[in-house]
Amino acid sequence: MNLQLIYDGDSLKNHEINPRELSSAILGLDGVLNEANKTLNSSKTRIQVKVKSNLEAGSFKINFTIDQNIIDKISDLLTSQNVEAILNAYELTAVIFGTVGGGLWGLIKFLKNRKPTKKYQKDNLIIIEINDESFETNEKVIKLYENWQLRRSLEEMVSPLEKSGIDLCLVKLENSEEFFDIKKEEIEYFKCPPAKEVMIDEPVRFNTNLNIISLSFKDKNKWYVNDGQSSFYSTIEDLDFLRRVDDNEEFRKGDILRVLIRREQYLNEEQKLRTEYFIEEVIEHKKPYQQMSLFN
Repeated sequence: MNLQLIYDGDSLKNHEINPRELSSAILGLDGVLNEANKTLNSSKTRIQVKVKSNLEAGSFKINFTIDQNIIDKISDLLTSQNVEAILNAYELTAVIFGTVGGGLWGLIKFLKNRKPTKKYQKDNLIIIEINDESFETNEKVIKLYENWQLRRSLEEMVSPLEKSGIDLCLVKLENSEEFFDIKKEEIEYFKCPPAKEVMIDEPVRFNTNLNIISLSFKDKNKWYVNDGQSSFYSTIEDLDFLRRVDDNEEFRKGDILRVLIRREQYLNEEQKLRTEYFIEEVIEHKKPYQQMSLFN
């Protein structure tokens, strides 16, 4: 199928666009379509987005062709009645841009970064209400709205609107005279929410020895330490130990702490892993430099 992405504004009157803005538009649309395919087709098909070479006259129009192929490994399963119907490329774009269930595009413009006051199901529809306003959609659109990676790609796709002189973004689907638009003043609605983190498994607790590299009495008592393999910041939670610190107990670089430590790992929607360390108890404070002997 074919799709056209159009930008309009005073800075585009010569049908020219900054290559960085063009790159954002292309990569953003590619990400939106591929994430929608993964979400609604469970990766049973592969989407390829291609830019057609003929950029038509106009404000600035980019023509795309969207190819969709069934993955060979699952092709023999598609005859089963138990397999959920696969959406073709046109149906995917319809769910995104608005001809199916109000579309992700329409839902974002309806919400305007507001939280729904009510949500309920009626037959095959999902009704979303905000005070006296309502929007009818379906489960497919909701799934796309909750896909963080897709929302990030959609933000990237419309990001040229942040530039001076670009005021309008339009999407036109194949065999349709309808345009799906976003104006400059609406771009805030298309901003992707911050990535949320979830803890992976349960915290891990263990005893170990740590070298003090640097001490910090600010930033929530995070000290920079080394366990013999790697260096990292760890938050001191042992209140008795902190009182000893406040009472001017002497600490030096190279001191060793025998500690009970807790490790927590988090994964965010960008699939980035983050590790935090917390010293729950300082079991022993060792000062190696005091153990030196003149004869040994």
